[in-house]
Amino acid sequence: MAVFQEDTRLRTGSYGAGTFDSASGINTLTAAIGWQPAGGDDTIYVVTADGGTSWTVTARGSAGRNLCRVFPANTVCPP
Repeated sequence: MAVFQEDTRLRTGSYGAGTFDSASGINTLTAAIGWQPAGGDDTIYVVTADGGTSWTVTARGSAGRNLCRVFPANTVCPP
């Protein structure tokens, strides 16, 4: 996803934002940055962006576990 985000920023000047949730059929992330997970992935991805400065991805798996990272610093999201 990071490669797709950097490509988007280089082409447009900003990082992209969107959601990918195959269970509900929501997929604005692919249109925004051209990325989607490999088939069979039931994780929900929510990406927010602060223009060309940074972006955050939150991934929630079917077991209810969340993972959140802020890029490009790759730091853990605040609680």
